Amino acid sequence: MPFGFGKKHEKAGIDWPQPSFAERVRKFWAWFSENEGRIEAFIEGQRQGAYTPGDVEDFVTFLSSGVGLVSEGIRFNVGGDNEFTFAVSGDDYLHYLLPYIVGQQPEDLKGKWQFFAGMQGTGGRDFTLRMDGASAPAEEVFVSMAFEEGAGKADLRFFVEAVKDRGDEDAYRFFYVFMENIIGEALSYTCVRRVDRAEAREEGMFPLTELEAKLKDFLLKGEAAPDPAQSYFLYRMEGDPEGGAPRTDVFVGRSCYTWILNAYYDGEGGCFDAFAGCGATPVFLHWEVDAGRRDPLEERNALEDALVVAALGEGDPDRAGVLLGAAMGHARAYLDILLYDPAAFWEMAKPVFDALPYPVTMTEFKQRGGSVAVNAAG
Repeated sequence: MPFGFGKKHEKAGIDWPQPSFAERVRKFWAWFSENEGRIEAFIEGQRQGAYTPGDVEDFVTFLSSGVGLVSEGIRFNVGGDNEFTFAVSGDDYLHYLLPYIVGQQPEDLKGKWQFFAGMQGTGGRDFTLRMDGASAPAEEVFVSMAFEEGAGKADLRFFVEAVKDRGDEDAYRFFYVFMENIIGEALSYTCVRRVDRAEAREEGMFPLTELEAKLKDFLLKGEAAPDPAQSYFLYRMEGDPEGGAPRTDVFVGRSCYTWILNAYYDGEGGCFDAFAGCGATPVFLHWEVDAGRRDPLEERNALEDALVVAALGEGDPDRAGVLLGAAMGHARAYLDILLYDPAAFWEMAKPVFDALPYPVTMTEFKQRGGSVAVNAAG
């Protein structure tokens, strides 16, 4: 298979994780299907109080071995009415991976199990959080909310009597854990911009149990929490007019994930490595713009649209990756992609690339990342 997507990938400039994220997900679902009866029986037995703490610990270890087929860094909760939740737990990059895992759920498990990509909100239901020696019900955690019309995100202030004498690190951790459990991890990630601590309960503050409904009413107009991979923001930069190395010429772009951009420009590999640890690969496509050939923005948008249809479709369970963003530079245009399955992406996108009259390069989304040509044009 040409252009670095086959077995000889290591000779083409990009060292693809082996196995890929998609392959790991398939292995997890095969494991789950094989052990479904045991998992279901344990949940029922635990509901009836039939197991000791040691039994539960052994069972969690067993479940961890299955989830670990994807990554040992993914946390989870299981229980209720056959509910299995993959938790983000502060690892924001998982917002861009967990929906794919859930979307690959085998048909024969649907209707019997509910799988969630991130912790869900309680719908206003109260509960008590005990953490680091502090304890409080959600009804005694008070917040206020401010937002700009059309901004899509809210700024919060909070006060918790139970941690009022704690340092900022403890107080903020207590609040964030509580908030994500009450409103859900996706809503917290996509709709909360900034959180500040208040020294006392302030006028206009309300119980944390009301926050989910208020965010949905005022920001989402009653809709469900948006998919983080579809929540884009615009950015501007002082791009080098001379072009230089890839991405040094970028002057405007959009992205759904801040960390991947910041890590790239800061020369840090943590974001790239986090994805690679799950078998996924963040990359960007780039090519030289030529106004004489076509309007550069129209050209980029046309390629983006074609790739979304061919391989990156939102909600498509067979998609080979997800679009993270796009950018325009003085010398080049860019499309940012998180690949779940490089080989499948190549098969799906090959007709699109082969039809282009200009050469396109794919580069790992990190400084000094490896590169491969994706077509033979030019």
